[in-house]
Amino acid sequence: MNKREPKHKILVLTDLKETTESVLNHATGLAGLVDSEVLFFHVKKPSSIVGGENQFSAMRSINKDYMTTSKHIADLADHLGESVNYNLVYGSVRGELRKVINDFKPDTVILGKRKPKFAKIIGDGVTDFVLKKHDGAVVIAAEGKELSQFPELSLGALNSSSDELEGTFVSAIMKRSKKPLKVFKTDSGVDFPMENKDSSTANQVEFVFEGGTNIMDKISKYLNKSSVNLLLVNRDKKRLSKTTKSTSSLRSLINKIDMSVLISGKGSERLSGI
Repeated sequence: MNKREPKHKILVLTDLKETTESVLNHATGLAGLVDSEVLFFHVKKPSSIVGGENQFSAMRSINKDYMTTSKHIADLADHLGESVNYNLVYGSVRGELRKVINDFKPDTVILGKRKPKFAKIIGDGVTDFVLKKHDGAVVIAAEGKELSQFPELSLGALNSSSDELEGTFVSAIMKRSKKPLKVFKTDSGVDFPMENKDSSTANQVEFVFEGGTNIMDKISKYLNKSSVNLLLVNRDKKRLSKTTKSTSSLRSLINKIDMSVLISGKGSERLSGI
């Protein structure tokens, strides 16, 4: 008797604001690629619900908010299918995120991406926190970007190749996309962005950039002019060091590009059934 493969766990984080639709779209698309178990999660600070009320009034305010918000979340979760659970909690955002990551043990976390200009001004502490606490893949869904149109989806990869992506979410998407994977690499001997025709194939087109201190700026400007919808960034330290020497530069790239990003897990991130 064959042992049944475990479901791929997807944790969907939402602030129920402007990025919710994009997060749902990405979750729906990715969950459809493999046998998945999805948890739709939202956390609220109690201080955002109650003011200077006494304890009884505060509890009544939270209960009222819970009824309204949980119904809204349930309606949103219905779009993700029958295998979706949802959870609404009140407490410290970071504390509750740490707890759900430890308890649910997701393979992939999906969250929304602030628009570049806002992320630059106020930062994105939740994204940084998830990248620090979660070792698996992280999908940062850009507002207004579609992930469900797989045949026309244009994929990009930073310092990775199609062979290295075998068995990942990107590999599953690649099999459904008609467009070749665009691979972006760095080389200190290159004076300007150029196509590496020796490494380009029918399924992969490779572009090489000159390395240096401003490499993130160069790549982000080129990416924003390209037709890439989803960019894979390899979180492996050896791979990442070829492009940037610090995670702050990685955050800078994420903030500057107007597209969704899939950041690979720190370890082996293989999917069954692909």
